[in-house]
Amino acid sequence: MSVYASQDLAEYIVGFKTFAEYQKRDVIIDPTEQLRRVYLVESGYVKTYDIDEAGNERTINIFQAGAVFPVVWLMAELPATPFFYYEALTSVRCALVDAWTLRQYAFSRPDVMRSLVDALVRSNINMAMRVFNLENSRVGERLDFVLLQLATRLGVMRGGVARLDVPITQEEIARLAGVTRESMSLELSRRSKHRPYWREGHATYIDYHNLNSRMQAVVMRDEPTMRSV
Repeated sequence: MSVYASQDLAEYIVGFKTFAEYQKRDVIIDPTEQLRRVYLVESGYVKTYDIDEAGNERTINIFQAGAVFPVVWLMAELPATPFFYYEALTSVRCALVDAWTLRQYAFSRPDVMRSLVDALVRSNINMAMRVFNLENSRVGERLDFVLLQLATRLGVMRGGVARLDVPITQEEIARLAGVTRESMSLELSRRSKHRPYWREGHATYIDYHNLNSRMQAVVMRDEPTMRSV
């Protein structure tokens, strides 16, 4: 899990002037390791994932510059063990800080702690919505939900379309949506006249306006069920 740092927190971490650079596919954190440092992404994209019982990779999240990870240092006694793999999706540069030092700083600064708790609450709400979507939605609705989240978190909006410069593949999107690549391909072919997203060069474009309208219709349809949960 990650949160996006407030300006004060980011400046504090960068102030230690300890940096590390990673190439695409480098594992930054292994979940078998004890946590001793916390990372602030200065540039590039990082993904989190785990491995299921069948040995398949399950993508959990993708985040960009400004994110602090992992946040288990805030919620557990140190040393702690991260829950997921953290891997460089592109070339990545991070600022590093000792986890215990950062924990002491956060607990000594109520304003910083409030911003962290606020970010964690928003992150957990988004995760709860995603779990509900995975458990209760059809393939197309899962895809729409994930694309909207990617557009909101990583995209630059223009004219109802979000541009993402993160090199995300169709397989990666399928993993985030909790569907097979084959199911996703069938869904995309069914909607070929109104594509929810497309690639141009190294960029991914997401039709945010159309997807948002579709999801609003789903919410209206499922509102009685959601209220009862």
